[in-house]
Amino acid sequence: MEEIYQQAPAEWKEVLELICSLIDEKGGINGIIPNVDHGRIEYFVKQILEYERPEWMTNVVAILGRSLNMPEVDQIAGNKDPKDRK
Repeated sequence: MEEIYQQAPAEWKEVLELICSLIDEKGGINGIIPNVDHGRIEYFVKQILEYERPEWMTNVVAILGRSLNMPEVDQIAGNKDPKDRK
């Protein structure tokens, strides 16, 4: 999986980090990503969590997962208590 990150265009990282910045700024995923796509984002997060990833991707999946109330991200996000999730 590591080669995916190395071969991906820089814009891929920039877009994911921009989405996460918007989620943090607006206080959630609603209004940023259409509801119809939330399941796709959840699937993406679950898939990424199965593999080693660079720190920036860990941050991305933590923000995306927290915004969808996914308990799977609590450990990587450093939030062991669900009430600490955004």
